[in-house]
Amino acid sequence: MLVQYKYYELIINAEQHWNRITKFNPETEKIKELYIEQKFRDIMVNDRWLEITDYDSEMYHKALALMDLFNPKKSKNNIDTTAIVAAGSGAVTGALATNSIGGIGVAAGGTAFSVGMLGLATMGTIAGLAVYGMGKALK
Repeated sequence: MLVQYKYYELIINAEQHWNRITKFNPETEKIKELYIEQKFRDIMVNDRWLEITDYDSEMYHKALALMDLFNPKKSKNNIDTTAIVAAGSGAVTGALATNSIGGIGVAAGGTAFSVGMLGLATMGTIAGLAVYGMGKALK
């Protein structure tokens, strides 16, 4: 979205950018570079680079919030291993139930279908996660 905004900004300000390109003056650019370098030196010498304004802090936290919202790769610290154990143990319990009991049939309204190992393992996973969720809710 930022790229799209920058693209539109470039289109809207195309004439201004073109004028800057056609009226390029090396002397003016040297003066600008010296001014920026002097400001940088002032900041570094006076330890002002350590100062973080409220605005900087607010923008930093907004950027972190957006990064967390749109980041498809969450950090490894966010993984709750207890949930994985609960889901895995539920799946194993469902598969063992199929192995020891056999398949389950469901009949309703004149039709019937069977639930095999995959279905029971899935239901066991759901049950394991439900128990995990109840445990987290009660804490």
